[in-house]
Amino acid sequence: MPFREPGSAERLRQLTAIAQLSMLGGMPSLPGAFGSADPLILLLLAMGLEGYLGGAWLTGLLTAPRARLVRAARELQRRLDRAERGRGARIVRGWIVTLILLLPAFMTGLALEFVTRNLPYAVLLELPLVAALVRQRGPWQAAALVRDGLAAGSPQLAEQALLRLDPDPAALTSLENRALDALGARFADGAVGPVFGYLLLGLPGLLTIATLRLLARLYGPDGPFGRAALLLDRLLLWPARRFAAVLLALATLFQPQGQSGRAMLLALSGAAPGDVLRSGLGAAFAELNRALWLYGMACLLHLGAVAALLLLRLSLVAVD
Repeated sequence: MPFREPGSAERLRQLTAIAQLSMLGGMPSLPGAFGSADPLILLLLAMGLEGYLGGAWLTGLLTAPRARLVRAARELQRRLDRAERGRGARIVRGWIVTLILLLPAFMTGLALEFVTRNLPYAVLLELPLVAALVRQRGPWQAAALVRDGLAAGSPQLAEQALLRLDPDPAALTSLENRALDALGARFADGAVGPVFGYLLLGLPGLLTIATLRLLARLYGPDGPFGRAALLLDRLLLWPARRFAAVLLALATLFQPQGQSGRAMLLALSGAAPGDVLRSGLGAAFAELNRALWLYGMACLLHLGAVAALLLLRLSLVAVD
């Protein structure tokens, strides 16, 4: 008879049982390298971290890269966007500059994602980056400062706080309406938009959306040079803005005396998120409190939507 090590049969049975449990989902397994995290779980953690803490300590992580991007974008515009050139040439140059500036963001996202998905515990580098780019608390804080300035009877303080929400003020719109419109727009562009980019393309999508939003604000609607950034911004962020409007409308269901029906009709008809937020609200200081409450509830609903997506994916994996 061939020689058998004592106890080998027992160990073989144990290994077989472990393999069967693993195939049935009885044992948890981590994707990628040991210590990596599921992207949806990471996104939930980042949204919770930013919503609870937020503030300058997160956005400060991106101060230096953002400053370099702004300098490069301004310098390229100064060199290439000249009034003596024809409109068509300025549009083409705007497209070239926009795509050139978006490419490094996309490639950086690919490189970072490769590192965080394949090196042990490198996901700890991804978590603060995602939290810094998914902005929920920052707009709420800026709108709260506008409210406090109005409550103190100081339009100057309210105006200064509003610049954090609306860097391009509209002269024909009241300060209160600007605050409401800007708060809805920041919810769509700062919170929902980056999450859409991350869900679709991971870190490359997140960094590309953040860069595109910055270019759209820098080049603005004036002049043909910025048409590329504005067009891409409208196309890529259109689903996020529609979903943000629906979330704001759903938030009114949880508010006493909220006009949820009117808000939902506006959201489904394609109204801007700011218009949905403003529906049923006046333009007085007391209404800013209600708007801040709706914004916070919409952020919770947004977090719940991502959690529901995670549960759905896990349930589908368990069925397979």
